[in-house]
Amino acid sequence: MHRTIRPDVVASFDLHGAENIWTLRSSGATYHEYVVITTVGRTAVFQSGEEISEDVEHPFRVDERTIFCGLINDGRTPVQVTRFHVRIACAAADSGAVVTELELAEGEEIAFATEGGGNRLAVLTTLGKLWLFEWHSATDSLIPSNHRELSNIAAVSFFTDRSGIFTSSLPRDVGTIDMEIEPEKPVLERMESIPEPEEDELYGLYSTQNEKSDNTHREKRFTRTQEELHQFLQEERVNAMLYGSSEWLLVVHRDSTLSIFSLPDLVVVFEASSILHAPRVIHDVRALDQLSVPPELIDSACADMRIREVLLLGLGSRGTQPYLFVVINEDIHVYHAVPFHYGRDGARLRISFSKVKHEMLTRERRLKRQKLPKEHMEVDDRLAKRHLRPFHDIGGYSGVFLCFPYSFFVMATDRNVLRFHPMVVDGPIKAFAEFSNASCAAGFVYYNSRKQIRVAQLEPGWNYDFNWPMTKIRVPGTVHHLSYHLECKAYVVCSSLFYPEKRMIIGGVDNVEEEVVERDPRFVYPQAPRFSLHLITPDEWQLVPEVSYQLPDFEHITGMKVLALRNGTETGMKEYVVMASNMSYGEDVQSRGRLILIDVLDLIPEPDKPLTRFKMKEIYAEEQKGPVTAICGVNGYIVSAIGQKIFIWTLKGATLVGVAFLDTQIYVHQLTAIKDLILVADIQRSTSILRFQEKYRTLSLVASDPNQMHTYATEFCVDNQNLTVAVTDIRQDLHIFQFDPDYYFSSFGNRLVRRMECNLGQYVTNMFRFHCAAWYPDAERVGHLALTKKHVTMFTTLEGAVGCYVNIPEKTYRRVLMIETILSNHCNHRAGLSPRLYWNAKTSADERFDLVGNIKTVADGKVLSLFMELDYTEQHEVAAKIGCVVDTLVEELLDIDRQTSLF
Repeated sequence: MHRTIRPDVVASFDLHGAENIWTLRSSGATYHEYVVITTVGRTAVFQSGEEISEDVEHPFRVDERTIFCGLINDGRTPVQVTRFHVRIACAAADSGAVVTELELAEGEEIAFATEGGGNRLAVLTTLGKLWLFEWHSATDSLIPSNHRELSNIAAVSFFTDRSGIFTSSLPRDVGTIDMEIEPEKPVLERMESIPEPEEDELYGLYSTQNEKSDNTHREKRFTRTQEELHQFLQEERVNAMLYGSSEWLLVVHRDSTLSIFSLPDLVVVFEASSILHAPRVIHDVRALDQLSVPPELIDSACADMRIREVLLLGLGSRGTQPYLFVVINEDIHVYHAVPFHYGRDGARLRISFSKVKHEMLTRERRLKRQKLPKEHMEVDDRLAKRHLRPFHDIGGYSGVFLCFPYSFFVMATDRNVLRFHPMVVDGPIKAFAEFSNASCAAGFVYYNSRKQIRVAQLEPGWNYDFNWPMTKIRVPGTVHHLSYHLECKAYVVCSSLFYPEKRMIIGGVDNVEEEVVERDPRFVYPQAPRFSLHLITPDEWQLVPEVSYQLPDFEHITGMKVLALRNGTETGMKEYVVMASNMSYGEDVQSRGRLILIDVLDLIPEPDKPLTRFKMKEIYAEEQKGPVTAICGVNGYIVSAIGQKIFIWTLKGATLVGVAFLDTQIYVHQLTAIKDLILVADIQRSTSILRFQEKYRTLSLVASDPNQMHTYATEFCVDNQNLTVAVTDIRQDLHIFQFDPDYYFSSFGNRLVRRMECNLGQYVTNMFRFHCAAWYPDAERVGHLALTKKHVTMFTTLEGAVGCYVNIPEKTYRRVLMIETILSNHCNHRAGLSPRLYWNAKTSADERFDLVGNIKTVADGKVLSLFMELDYTEQHEVAAKIGCVVDTLVEELLDIDRQTSLF
């Protein structure tokens, strides 16, 4: 799985200055027929077929910039809106097409246009005047349909309702299936338990006098009257039945008030006060006027803001879930329309819009222009003029694409759930449209920051109905270890399958005998695992056939990694698969283990069989004097934990030669190395740091934690010149240790100093590191070189969650900590639980030997995300309490989010 969408590019060509893209597909056509691309001063029209080629004969105007291009007359007539004209191409029997142009009033320039319902067109001028046109089939022309003058308009959107909630009637008076029906109070009847006939044969409880009552009970359970069936269909919202549709017009005025008009009579049926501050709930002013925010607070918090674009459309199954998208400056806000049956006016819509929680940060850092380099002065030219691009079929999904500096796919699934997936591989996306032809079915076309037009589609085989896009790979058995082989570009997977075991192991250590035990046929034998090694190719995400390594029975794999090792008989370093195993014969037989080295060969494949190029070859597999519990690599050497000792091995030919060793604590279950430092995790004795000096061939103890801790996972945390250690334990706590010989409690550096701690609430069993993301444009402005030497520590939990930990500067930490403290008191606590108390570590101070006081806590990212859910007036209030502006706090959260966007 990965967090961002990585499109499968089908075709690409260069085109400078593109501003917008439209694709046209007439009714009944399988593929799109035209691709219209507009620039600043002209319009290019391409014909879509087997290939995309520029078309000469078309009904569009090319010597002017296009504002909108689409189809009306139920998808049969193309319409083009330029700066001063509305151009319609009507089909004719003799000449093929008749082009007509409509001109608005003199001096009015068109700024925005959209179509709705297949027969309506809305044109918005730069002066804020709205023109509505409607198609008349009798005259084959567009005629103005304004019954009233609409002026001072900032944004407009058509909407076709198929949910049935856009109504002014109460639920009791509405007979549509999709409406909310107030359920009647259930009548609870006592039902006696009636045994089945099979139970009579076993227990003799069934009698003939209960047959009549049993049949009556079965008839009541499986039969319904017509009234009960009708009520069942209403409550279950049957999607198989057709919904009615109604047309509406949503308008946002320049004073930021929102209105919904009914079509075609243009009667106001919903009106909300200013939505410039992005409230959590948008409601009708006649329903809850007393809950409106005072205008002076909105003016102070939203002084430099304006609503740029709105879009109201139905998503989900059959388009029955209305969603409202509002663009305020560079921020996107999503609302879900829900029934709201309060209010005294019976002619108004009984709905409200509830804000949808999301974590989309679409803006860039707002820096002073005079401090930017020359190449960043034209940053606005890279951004889109129109941000909301709806689509109906891209890989089988419908939704909205957000053209921002950091673009997102908002997908609606069959379960009526919105999924937010970023697409940042090509930088800012300036133009986007869905596209389908013979070579790219259900795909899309977009214009990226590299001034390229790209035709792409979603990766096949991936499921986007999750928080992160994911695909499932069928692997034989349960996966225990996974590692990537860089030289062969394949994943090495260690898995196990369970089989019934009839054998028992008897004897001593060197004389092991097997005894087969036969039991009754109905006896359930114990299940024992059998481990094996497989390869998976990332090209098609499938298992490589006929390439595996099988381990003998009773041998368990305790660790598997791909390590770059030095071979004494060869030059350079080569990657090998190193496995640590343990012979689990039983408690009566002493444990022994093996170190196994596997070489994955990349050979010449057979014709038409590309997966036959992989082979596995066993290099070394010898039994050790104890169980091998953990492995890692350091400077081309193998580090292994065998029993209560840690050994350093070097590879010479096909033999491992010992270099150094050191006694450890009780049971080492994890080893991690960085340069010449080795981090040791003991199941009972916390963690310690070792150092391997290759020149002197010595392994020594640097520092350790003197406290007793049931360690689960450990990993290094790298931040330029600073190096710390992250440790998780059995109490779901995260501890951050540091080597500080100048600290008074560290005993001249022999003890690790505990710096931070918190409670994660889940059991963390694995941790790993990545370089901080330095691909985004703001990375050069915040310190690109500093990010290349900074790592993000990722961790996974037994509950199936993925999280990360990153070091931040002290100045940022102070701001973030104050935000977390204020939000903990400002926002409502879920289930009445305080996040600050939940975040405290469960390990008490009485259980420690260190007397370190005033331990810092790690900032909670979940609480910080609540800041973006507040409206602008609340954000302004929180920022005023801290003593800074809202943009500064948002930029701090932006940097943290961008640096951890790794997948």
